[in-house]
Amino acid sequence: MLTRAWVGLARFLELIGCRAFYSFLAPIWHRLPSVAGLQDGILIPIEGYRKGRRDARYYAGANGLRILTYVPICFGYQKYGSVFGWVALAMLSAFHVASILTELYKYALLHIAKQWNLVREGLHWPLGPDPESPRTRGYFAPLRFETKQGYVNIGMEWFRIRVVLFVDGLSGGPAQERGSRKGLFNFTSDTIAAEKIHLIAAFLCLGLMIPFVPVRATGYLWYIGCLLMLDLYLVMLQRYHRTRVWDALRLERGNDPKPRNHGPAGSK
Repeated sequence: MLTRAWVGLARFLELIGCRAFYSFLAPIWHRLPSVAGLQDGILIPIEGYRKGRRDARYYAGANGLRILTYVPICFGYQKYGSVFGWVALAMLSAFHVASILTELYKYALLHIAKQWNLVREGLHWPLGPDPESPRTRGYFAPLRFETKQGYVNIGMEWFRIRVVLFVDGLSGGPAQERGSRKGLFNFTSDTIAAEKIHLIAAFLCLGLMIPFVPVRATGYLWYIGCLLMLDLYLVMLQRYHRTRVWDALRLERGNDPKPRNHGPAGSK
């Protein structure tokens, strides 16, 4: 009876667009099957099940906390009567709510898969795109000047440890799969997705500042500025992650017969 409730919830969330939103955010090799796919008996590897539950807990919690950071901004928009600010904040909050519902959808799919005995040991989802694809070249590859020591010198290792503790605490435990070849590649893909999200969030924070500039509300400007700096630091953290694992990822995919000219990008 309880499983039927989860199935109903998942179908409802698909109906209101969570599946489409999920497909937009998640690469196909990370994507869980739909309710229809589970009914057809599509299996889920145990590591995918564990990672999915962990990620769903973290991203739902992180989006919820981010919404809470907007509460002080609401008081500011109310005080200064900013229609533009309310619209911008409503759009940004809608994105976070959609993200939370999508994580609930993923959690429901994993629960259904477990109840239907579709989670199996010894299965492996296929690797994502080859590292030669644009996902790990160009801007998202470590740039010429990026080195591990350089990031350590600006305090990024200290910041990384605190973020890891926060993520593990919010998600219920540390990641288990990052030491493998597939784990490293998936981790790299995750950092690219996270960097995009935080770049967008930083840009939107600039939009949230606009209503407070004409009225010189310095307190609110400083507050939003702190959120902006947090997003920018999280962008740098993703690049630090990729700088740290780049050489290891290349070595573990050294069986590619085509040469890959990454140059000094993997230097540390």
